[in-house]
Formats: sequence, structure tokens, C-alpha cells
Amino acid sequence: MSTFTFLTNHGAVFVFVAQNRAISSRRIALQLDLTERTVQRILADLQVAGYILKRKEGRTNRYELDFSLPMRRSGLHPVPVGELFAAMLKSGAEARSTRSGPKLLSRAVEKSKARGSIRERASAARGRTA
Repeated sequence: MSTFTFLTNHGAVFVFVAQNRAISSRRIALQLDLTERTVQRILADLQVAGYILKRKEGRTNRYELDFSLPMRRSGLHPVPVGELFAAMLKSGAEARSTRSGPKLLSRAVEKSKARGSIRERASAARGRTA
């Protein structure tokens, strides 16, 4: 029987960042059994695509996520990535009702929808400072 995973490495890294906005690439790598360099490359890919925004706070990177962008898969393209997370949270809510992570992630998905995309906010911020 072949082995497979439901999430790509990019999806798994996105989930870890969504659950902990100040997580290090080293910690993600250890949790996912990836190299730290691979995680850094994935974070850079997600940042270039607009799914995450990285801000340096002292020695820590803080991440902001954009759940309104579409999934990057043919056939699923018009579906926002936030809908996947909302469905995952809804279906697993009973099993994980004692953990705060799903509730926090659910709130983050809703906030992201209300605020608009990271690119739109970055453009607006540049316009205000110009």
C-alpha cells in the first residue's frame, strides 16, 4: 500500500504558522520532520505568494496570514484557503473542544476575511506613508 499525506509540506507549514504566529522555522522543521532550510524555503514561497507576511520583532519572526487567498490547486482555485481551515476546524471541533488552538485559528480566519488581503493592506499602508 502506498503512503501519502493529505497536506503538502507547504500546507503543513501554513497550519503550524496559523497555530502559532511566532513559531521558529527550526521548531516547524522538528515537528514536520523537514530540514530547517526546507521550511525557510517554504516560508519564503508563502510570503512571495502573499499567504503570509513576516515581521521581525527583536529576534523573533511574527507572521500574519491571509486566509482570503484562493487555494493553489486546479479545480479548487476559486475556494479561499480560509474555507479549508474553517471546514477542518468545524469537523474536528468536538474532538478538540478542550484545546484553544482551533478557536484561535477560527477567529484568525474570520479576522482575515474582514480585513482583506495582506497585499491590499500593504498597498494601502504604502499609500499612506508616501
